[in-house]
Amino acid sequence: MSQNSELLNSINKIQTIVDIDSQTLNVDGVKKVQTFVKSSLVKLGFSITEHNISERAPLLIGKRKGNIDLTISLISHADTALRPTNATTFKIDKEKMLLLGNGVADNKAGIVLGLEAISALIKENQNIPNIFFICSPNEEEGSLGCHEIFRKLGQESQFVLGLEPALSNGNIITSRNGNRWYTITAKGKMAHSGRMESPNLNPAHDLFTLSNQIINTGDIYQKTKVNITSIRSSTHSANTIPEFCEMKVDVRFPSIDFRDKIEQKINHYIYNTPHSCVIANAEIIRAIQIDDDCPPMALKSNHTIFTNVYLRNLIGLENTEYDTDHSGGAADINYFSTNQNITIDGLGPRGRFMHSSNENTTISDVLTRRIALTNTLRFLCQQYTHLQGEEHGNDELF
Repeated sequence: MSQNSELLNSINKIQTIVDIDSQTLNVDGVKKVQTFVKSSLVKLGFSITEHNISERAPLLIGKRKGNIDLTISLISHADTALRPTNATTFKIDKEKMLLLGNGVADNKAGIVLGLEAISALIKENQNIPNIFFICSPNEEEGSLGCHEIFRKLGQESQFVLGLEPALSNGNIITSRNGNRWYTITAKGKMAHSGRMESPNLNPAHDLFTLSNQIINTGDIYQKTKVNITSIRSSTHSANTIPEFCEMKVDVRFPSIDFRDKIEQKINHYIYNTPHSCVIANAEIIRAIQIDDDCPPMALKSNHTIFTNVYLRNLIGLENTEYDTDHSGGAADINYFSTNQNITIDGLGPRGRFMHSSNENTTISDVLTRRIALTNTLRFLCQQYTHLQGEEHGNDELF
């Protein structure tokens, strides 16, 4: 197949799954995307396992046994953050050479690219690693229900490769922030806000005081962020003190140390700084829960085994120099990361304006980054074959 024919074939496949409404809560739609993935994997000799996730589509895992002692996991997700609209149907912008559509970059183009890369490797190479292809049904919600399986697969894999989009500047991702999402609630006493003799036990004021103590703790130069992302109360009246208030907090961090620093500040306020009212003869009652707790994907010095080869391929294919980079967002790959394995993300086509009506990816990337990934996988297979030959005294492998 010529490269033009391959690119056109890949674009048609991308359109097929972009046109499916696979917002996380649309279980049937997510399953349809997974059926596409499953069918493609079965044709390549994969066995399929599905793990049930409560109220969501299943976690799909394809496994293909290789003939060398190397295990590689590729990570994708079938769901999208948003439901499609008339404005986000699949389109091709021939002038700007972009593909547009809901989930086209995050990460449906990556799914197709990953499947095509594996297909090319199997057709072109005699030495094939053990391959896992993972397709999460609820990555946009943090893949709840999948984390323990992810950790186990990470422990089994020497290389974990994420098919999330490359950064908009073309760089690939060698480290990611972790995130912790909190829901913090405060219960006070409902009262008329204008009465001077009324109890002053305002839960909104209580949570605002906490937010003022933590929102400036982040430092973009240290890759840390703290954001209040939602506040709601039990009343919408302008002259009523609410009985109840809830605040959601999003903490992003490249290290566990920063996460623990914010945790300490929050817990100190909640458990050691009472907010009371003499008139009411009562205190604010607070509660906290962690909704999502994703570890960071730390930068590892051993990533150059993969990235040097991959980036050299991109220079030849795209005539542009790229680099490795850090991403402030978390992803499924964070749960796969161990001290021993190599984790690289952003191996899908470049992504821009994800989770918006303008989401797009670069057409040429669908082919060039597929080729770069296949070539790098082939190199890894050769290197590991050599290492095994050396262990068995087979000098002919050099």
